[in-house]
Amino acid sequence: MMRKQQWVQGFMCAMLGLGSLSGVALAQESTRPETQTMTAQPVASLVGTTWSGFDSEGEFYAFTFLKGGQLRFKNQRPGESMNSYEDEGDIWAQNGKIVVFTMSDFATYLGEIKGDEIVGKSWNVNGQRWTWTVKLQK
Repeated sequence: MMRKQQWVQGFMCAMLGLGSLSGVALAQESTRPETQTMTAQPVASLVGTTWSGFDSEGEFYAFTFLKGGQLRFKNQRPGESMNSYEDEGDIWAQNGKIVVFTMSDFATYLGEIKGDEIVGKSWNVNGQRWTWTVKLQK
């Protein structure tokens, strides 16, 4: 598990252009006061929450952010059946209002938490790019 957490931290640093692990706190694991002041506005951890919505191609998503950086998600393309995933390579990390997650090294999602909504951009290994918006499910 520690190796996975280190990879998530390194991935987060690379995505945010931070260069190293120093100063980066994963919200799902951090309780130290010095990491709580890194963002201008405190943002709650995504651990245990589910968010759903659509992307710019009309595909439905439901993301559940599990403890330890594991991601569970469902997706459904228009006219197709719902698919569910929770693979070892489906991981996420959060730094304040920024969240990044990847699905088995195929697609990367980078989003900004805005209250009960996350708005983001994504890309995959085939060069496709799209946008998405999901809302917190209560």
